[in-house]
Amino acid sequence: MGGRDRVTRWAVPIGLGLGVAVLLAAAVSLDPARGVTASASPFADEGFNTVNARNLVLLGRWSTDGWNLHLVDLPLSALLAAVFRLFGVGIVQARLACIALVGLLVTLLAAGLRRPFDAWPAALAALAVATSGLVLYYGRLVYQEDLVVLCLAAGVLTLGRFERDAAFRWGLLGGLGLALAIGTKPSAAFAVAGILIALALAGRRARPTWRWLGGAVLVIALAGLGWALLIGLPDRSQVEAVLRIWPPFTWPTTPGAALRRVVGYATGNDGAVRLCLALVIAGAAGAVVVIAGRARLEPAGGRLVAAAVGWLGGGLGILALASYRPNRYVLPMLPAAAILAAAGLWLAAPWLRGRLPGARRVVAAGLVATLVAAPGLLAYASWVRDTPSTLPAIQDRMARLVPSGVVVAGADSALFLMRAPVVTTITREGISGNSGDLYDSAGVRWYLTNRDVAPYAVTLPPGAWAARRLAGCERWFDATDCLYEVP
Repeated sequence: MGGRDRVTRWAVPIGLGLGVAVLLAAAVSLDPARGVTASASPFADEGFNTVNARNLVLLGRWSTDGWNLHLVDLPLSALLAAVFRLFGVGIVQARLACIALVGLLVTLLAAGLRRPFDAWPAALAALAVATSGLVLYYGRLVYQEDLVVLCLAAGVLTLGRFERDAAFRWGLLGGLGLALAIGTKPSAAFAVAGILIALALAGRRARPTWRWLGGAVLVIALAGLGWALLIGLPDRSQVEAVLRIWPPFTWPTTPGAALRRVVGYATGNDGAVRLCLALVIAGAAGAVVVIAGRARLEPAGGRLVAAAVGWLGGGLGILALASYRPNRYVLPMLPAAAILAAAGLWLAAPWLRGRLPGARRVVAAGLVATLVAAPGLLAYASWVRDTPSTLPAIQDRMARLVPSGVVVAGADSALFLMRAPVVTTITREGISGNSGDLYDSAGVRWYLTNRDVAPYAVTLPPGAWAARRLAGCERWFDATDCLYEVP
């Protein structure tokens, strides 16, 4: 392939990825929009997800207490630590790192789906992901899902890179992507299991598929063993504390209860379907076409379709039964729907070409792209228009209120004091080092709490709270959080 052809081949994927990255970066300093999810997570979790990386850069150590998410999301924490080391600590820097992940995801989808499904189906599928409401909302916030979805997509797309030769080597690379997804968020193991099982069933007579599976399973197993030996077993108590940070998961106890959860999720999924409706419709239509014409799929396309089915089955299957399932948990499933959409459009392309002359095909393509992208872009425009930018300024002002080296305890301490060279203890019941008598055990004299409300999950000596000194207050998510010093 000549240099000019190579440039042309990558122009659309890079353009799509760069386009969504620029769109998200334009709003990087804005607060999370309200009303997109029933969860309060967007107004708290960015501090939770960055604190260990921030600790490493500002304080020289990952851990200062019992809050140790880096033990179970190490790829993301390591990435954020590198970004903070290079560009400084702050919410804008962390968000830009996640925005870059989203841009890379869209580029990989448009490029990786082109080989088995051609340029236009690949571009449309990538556009549907890039402009889905879930990506446009969470893609500029600091969440594990931003890296999980990239790693899952990168791992699965290796299935389209071989015919007979080099399957094992591509499997090693694919397994690395899947292992990194699990290492970033362990719940990704359900989607990975679905992918592997579906490929084993669909490719039971295809040696290249089994070679890929052998390489992928080998890497995933070695990565899991390495984590267990280096982190899981030596830091078992800290890992168990991390499990207490996450929302509790309860299994339905009867078939009837399981059915009610499944039906409940189908009818009330925190707006996940609404936020990516165009992609849901495209994926569902693609699935119907694939069922009818799957015999015409090339081996690479067949592998990708099988992986997508398993991906959705494993990832959405566990969500249908889970007791806590905010809409962001659907974000890692979007590339699977995009694969089905691209496959269906590729299969339907001969029929469409026979009924639409060249000029009409161009018009139809533009119309379809507009219909796919418009809902998400309109929602994004409303979020940007109606949402202020307060968090970067809050972090700057709070950093000036406390002396270096002190310990500040409070649920939002890691978010508000992200840039300050202080220990931030996120108060949480039941986690050693983050609750109880921190006044004596950790020397905490600074507390971040709602105005005139005693600090949550901690105890103070008699009279200490009554003698508090107010250092400053900030308004955040319908509450006024104040920083107090006690004697």
